[in-house]
Amino acid sequence: MSQSNLPTHGKKKIKIKGSVVASMTVAALIVAWLASGLLDRTPRASVIVQTGGADIAEDMTNLTRVRVKTIEAVPHEIKLTVRGRTEALRSVQVRAETSGRVVALPAEKGTMVAEGDILCELAIDARAAQMQEARALLTQRKLEWDAAKRLQQQGHRSETQTVAVKARYDSAKANVRRMEIEVGRTKIAAPYAGIFDDRQVEIGDFMSPGQVCGVVVDQNPYLVIAEVNEQDVVRMHMGDAGTARLVSGKEVTGTIRYISSSASMATRTFRVELQIENNENLLFRDGMTADLLFPLGLVPAHHISPAILGLNTRGEIGVRIVSVNNIVSFVPVTIVSDTNTGVWVTGLPTVATVITVGQETVNHGEKVNAVEEQKLVKN
Repeated sequence: MSQSNLPTHGKKKIKIKGSVVASMTVAALIVAWLASGLLDRTPRASVIVQTGGADIAEDMTNLTRVRVKTIEAVPHEIKLTVRGRTEALRSVQVRAETSGRVVALPAEKGTMVAEGDILCELAIDARAAQMQEARALLTQRKLEWDAAKRLQQQGHRSETQTVAVKARYDSAKANVRRMEIEVGRTKIAAPYAGIFDDRQVEIGDFMSPGQVCGVVVDQNPYLVIAEVNEQDVVRMHMGDAGTARLVSGKEVTGTIRYISSSASMATRTFRVELQIENNENLLFRDGMTADLLFPLGLVPAHHISPAILGLNTRGEIGVRIVSVNNIVSFVPVTIVSDTNTGVWVTGLPTVATVITVGQETVNHGEKVNAVEEQKLVKN
């Protein structure tokens, strides 16, 4: 073995010993760290609680702060509101039943008329002479009939002859009645009380049988018509109460008199008729817009301010609430009615802690620092 190889072999041996020493040093440090834990007499649970408490206190200071209020559902009567229109229960075109020239129009267009009031009057003309002739003939036939009865009683007239005289007398009576009806038709009257609307003739016009004098629109009762979708119509029944709010602001009550059994092919809605008893003699007009309100029963609902309503990413209306762990949740709701003080909604839990301030700055699933609203104390 040469002398030049000895130093090299010695250096390699020293390097191996150094790595071993380093490994042993690291191992010693680990053992010392473990030993320090064993020598620590503080219970580990207390350390966790203390450390956990510090961590929680530190995290709460970094969370978004929101104001919340706990509310509870109460029974609330929901009402279905639909847009409708007024419609006359009865509207008839009054037509002439005979011909003649218009000589008088006693009823003004657009005024209230009673049953039997004259709307249009035609000239009698030759009908007056025909009436006199018919009455004169009736007088003659009456005398002949009286004489025939006396002669039959005395035995001077056969029964057949007496029956013939009676037939002529009955025919004369029928002729007079026919002329009375004909003359009566010259006075075109209202079939019932209502508004005389849309008069279509003037004095001097000649009317033929079937020609329209005008239209009479019944004012009591009146109808308010609505088209209701299939989800809501199943909760409505004949005889149910309803309210109509007219464009004038007047509210009138009535009952449902008709619900269509088949849907409109165009809109897939069902016709519902609310009948109004016009005891206040209100002036209804056919085709006016009205809002109809139908009570549909009691449901658990929450009364909230509309300011706390929001939208989620799908465009649904809802309210942000917090759980017992202060985690935010977005809950879709349905607005069932609104008032001057807020809106009534369904869809929330029976007892819900809603975010009243700061809901715009937090998201679903986020943990927040929730602060309960303080109740104002009245002096």
